[in-house]
Amino acid sequence: MSGIGLQSVGTRISTCSTCETPLPLSEAADLEDARIWVCSRCGTEYNAVLAPNYSIDELRGIRPEPVIFDPQLVQPVAPAMLAFAQRFGARDNNNVEKRSSTRHPVIATLTAWEFDEQLRPVGEPFQTICRNLSSGGVCLINDRAILSEFLVLDLGAAGGMPIQTLARVLRRRPLGPYHDIGTELVTKLATSNSKMLGQ
Repeated sequence: MSGIGLQSVGTRISTCSTCETPLPLSEAADLEDARIWVCSRCGTEYNAVLAPNYSIDELRGIRPEPVIFDPQLVQPVAPAMLAFAQRFGARDNNNVEKRSSTRHPVIATLTAWEFDEQLRPVGEPFQTICRNLSSGGVCLINDRAILSEFLVLDLGAAGGMPIQTLARVLRRRPLGPYHDIGTELVTKLATSNSKMLGQ
C-alpha cells in the first residue's frame, strides 16, 4: 500500500495491547486525524490512523468505525440494470464453479460506498446489485466503473440493523453495458457509538 495522502503518524501500533492480534494502526500525530478502530478479536478500541504500510491480513484484525448516511438520499438502481442482472444471473448459474468458496446466486440491491486505501469515503454512497455471494466475497453489477480499492457494503439484516462490511475490489471488467465488480470480504465495520463517518 502506498502512503499517498497520509496524515502524519506517530508510533506504530503493531499488536493489540489486550490480545496481541496484529493491527495496522499508528498513533495520530494530530488527534483530528484519528478515528475509532476496534480489535476484531477482543473489542479493544483504538483512537488512531491507519499505518502507512499494512497488509490485508492486518486489516482483518480491526473493525473501522461504522458509516452513517441517509438512505433516502441514495438513488435506487435503474430497472433496466436490475432486469439485466436477473437475466444474466440465470445464465451465470450454469457456469462451472472454479472458486474455493461456493458462490450462491443472489440478485439483490444493496448500498455501497467507495473508500480509498486509508479507508476514507470517496464520493457518495450508491445502490448497486449483488449477483452472487460466497463466504469470501460478493460479486456486483454496477452502472459505472469502481476506481477505488475498497467498498463498504451496507447489507440489510433482520430487525432493521444493517451489517456493514469492508470489501476489497479484486476484479473490474465490462459486462454488457454495465460493470462486473468482484470483491473479497475483509472485515465487518464496528457497531460502537463512537463518532461516525458521514455525519
